[in-house]
Amino acid sequence: MKNAQLFLLFLCFTISLGAFAQSTPVGNWKAEVRTEDGAFVVIKASLSKDGNYIVDMGGDGIIDINGKYQAKDGKLIIQDKSGPGACSGKGIYKLEMSANTMEMILISDECKGRAGPEGVIKFTRI
Repeated sequence: MKNAQLFLLFLCFTISLGAFAQSTPVGNWKAEVRTEDGAFVVIKASLSKDGNYIVDMGGDGIIDINGKYQAKDGKLIIQDKSGPGACSGKGIYKLEMSANTMEMILISDECKGRAGPEGVIKFTRI
């Protein structure tokens, strides 16, 4: 009986960690965002556990933006720090997560156009 209880405790802990991993933006992501002229640009983003992110605009392997993020209360707060594509303004987005998708929905952003003309960026985990 004790072994069964320990197994159930372990199982609950493992499921909780899996749910946490699915609900965190940490990881590597890819999106196609429509530009103002109607074309699409590939964006690859990597968000680390320490609150830093890097962005590759165009999917060419070149880091265009380095920044800091904070995920809390269903929101993602981003602020670029450096890079040729960086904008120093703060962006606040509603964050919707699943196991393999992350959707950023514009709440406010001091950087005009960062969320594309639709104000929504849909990423897929890569």
